Amino acid sequence: MTSLRLPLLVLAGIALAVISGCQSSGEAGKPVAVLESAKKDTPPPPPPATPEPAAAEKPAAPAADPLLAAVNQIAAVQKKRGTLAALDFVFACYDRVKSPRVPLGEAQACAAQDFVVSKSVEEGKAGRESPEKTKRAQLIAQRLAPRIGALMQLKGMNQNQFNTFGLWLHRVAKPAYDKAMAS
Repeated sequence: MTSLRLPLLVLAGIALAVISGCQSSGEAGKPVAVLESAKKDTPPPPPPATPEPAAAEKPAAPAADPLLAAVNQIAAVQKKRGTLAALDFVFACYDRVKSPRVPLGEAQACAAQDFVVSKSVEEGKAGRESPEKTKRAQLIAQRLAPRIGALMQLKGMNQNQFNTFGLWLHRVAKPAYDKAMAS
């Protein structure tokens, strides 16, 4: 039944074709007048779809990417509340995305946050905290790859997708995080 439904525009086009066919079927040499209602019902042709040159050349804003927004968010949390608070934030995110209903994009956002915070701990760039807190953060950071791998496997990501995501983490997320932490 649903396959028999035609959009209104298609029906209007068919009606216009039928009306124009009727015009040519008048008596020999006599033009047939077009119905006024047919003229009013036909929508004007849509303008050609061309993107604005200025809009096509502008790069997308960093906030437009939800993964980069998540990286900037965790940088703000880490600057404001510390490394362990940022790691707690990441683990709360992991708990939320374990559900099968949560899309892969949200799981990737959590993994990106985990990656950048853990890398900052490994590189010694994490905020100065007590030796106990630093040691705990280092232990958490050492288990980064198995955590991210397990989450992505849970979400059904194959090895090629995982490799591509890993490259993105190194090439895009980490520099964006470093920039956010520096500002």
